Amino acid sequence: MNSGTSSEIFPAWTGRLPATLVGGATSRWLEPKCLTWNSYSTESYLEKAAAAKLENRAPPNWFERIERCEARATTLLCRLGLQPAVLSDTAHSDAQAMLRLADELLLNVPCIRQSVNAFVRSLHLIDSKGPDYDCSFSDPTIPFSIFISIPSSQGKNRLLRVLEAVVHETMHLQLSAWELLHPIVQTSSDEATWYSPWKKTHRKLGGVLPGMYVFHVVGYVYGELLGRGVLSASDKPFAVSRLAEIKDELEQVAGVQGSQGLSESGVELVVQVLTSHL
Repeated sequence: MNSGTSSEIFPAWTGRLPATLVGGATSRWLEPKCLTWNSYSTESYLEKAAAAKLENRAPPNWFERIERCEARATTLLCRLGLQPAVLSDTAHSDAQAMLRLADELLLNVPCIRQSVNAFVRSLHLIDSKGPDYDCSFSDPTIPFSIFISIPSSQGKNRLLRVLEAVVHETMHLQLSAWELLHPIVQTSSDEATWYSPWKKTHRKLGGVLPGMYVFHVVGYVYGELLGRGVLSASDKPFAVSRLAEIKDELEQVAGVQGSQGLSESGVELVVQVLTSHL
């Protein structure tokens, strides 16, 4: 991996990439806490003291790895203005069904599904801020956990909204793992900023570049699903609209390629985003 270039993390990547990146993240983040990928949970990882945990084999499919938010994860969410979802049995079953359907769509994009299955060891359900408002969260220092909301049963295009949230947060984790060996921003560029069309404000380069990568991959997923003709009549217009929106947003940040704060890997990543066809 040390000799790799940014092209290796752009779809369609090789089948060994997710496992290689997970191995590197495990060595860096889990082993000092006496954890393995199987013994990992968000709560155990957030414990300050390292302590060996029981080796609990993870369910084989990412959508089966729903994990309750315990005290430390709940505290983390509250600091961000988020809350764990409190679901009835019916709502929980609905959430599981939506995640399973999202996985069925991912079967059409194998490299993405491999990454989701590799990186999503713990999946947490959180509340949204309204019926048409989706919330999702991940943290580069919590390497195998994602937090997503499930749209209400009356929500439009809820399957694609769930799918996008899962892919979005997984790609943040994947890029963070890759950055362990390939930093994309120079260490001296802490104050360098660029306009982010996703946050509608200037952000540090370390926030803008991951957005470029993540949304590029999300756009790739929409393009693949549209190209394969697997979307429902109601979901197809949503996917077309999101793909057009993502292309427009990426064009808005094209100028970041000339920023002095980028590392060599960061320049390569931006060029790859801007030259890869969606």
